[in-house]
Amino acid sequence: MLTNGTGLDRDEATAKVRGPCPRSARGFTLVEVSIILTVLAVLSLTLLPGMGNYLRDARLARARSDLVAIQAAVWRFLEDTGEGAFRHPGNGNRQTTDGNPSDPSDPEPFWVVGMLISDGDTPDGGSEVWQWRRSVDGRIVDTMANHLVQNTPGEDPSARYRTPLDLFTGAPATHVAFDSQQGSNARFAWRGPYVSAPVRSDPWGNRYAVNVRFLDAVSASDGSDFAGYVQDVFILSAGPDEEIDTLYEIDGVAPGDDDLIRVIAGGSR
Repeated sequence: MLTNGTGLDRDEATAKVRGPCPRSARGFTLVEVSIILTVLAVLSLTLLPGMGNYLRDARLARARSDLVAIQAAVWRFLEDTGEGAFRHPGNGNRQTTDGNPSDPSDPEPFWVVGMLISDGDTPDGGSEVWQWRRSVDGRIVDTMANHLVQNTPGEDPSARYRTPLDLFTGAPATHVAFDSQQGSNARFAWRGPYVSAPVRSDPWGNRYAVNVRFLDAVSASDGSDFAGYVQDVFILSAGPDEEIDTLYEIDGVAPGDDDLIRVIAGGSR
């Protein structure tokens, strides 16, 4: 046996110098691990419901903030352009918003956009709300970005609303912006962007939608079955359940289930 002159073997001498093994070197006992796991389980049961409520409230707050921003953007667009509707080019078959309706057999070459949508998925919904779920076609349904950010209705740059530059140069009314009533030197022009790009989805990944069709105050002048201001114009999010429950055409709108809405123009105004 090897000794170090003190009567202790080498291992005993080394242990005496080093002292007792610290807890960190020994690890946790099974009892200690069980206690830790129990404490963590209790904490999770206590904190997770509160965290879930916090996340839900945060998403609702963000959605409501987005609704306000979209509402403001729509109104700024209408005020700047002097328009009563969002438009896209084409051989329209109904009179639109010039305030001096002509014979429907001689329509303006514009269509009124029925719905504007943001980025995001199409939410679920039953057959009674099918209008909210229509696909983008650049005509009946177009993106908010095309009208509020890029001035490219229907993805067509040549169909732009007139701009301040057009006012300065006296450009003829060959694009969507209506100026036969206001004149080429009027002050009305597209002065966007009116909202940031891209126009983001709601907090649950679905699109916001606005039934802008009902902004058109004289859309029924050709005998069609609807007229602007008869129905409410509002922005809709399907909400946390990601399912639309609110009708597209309604006066005196109230949210269906957990849908989130913000009224832009009431049908009775």
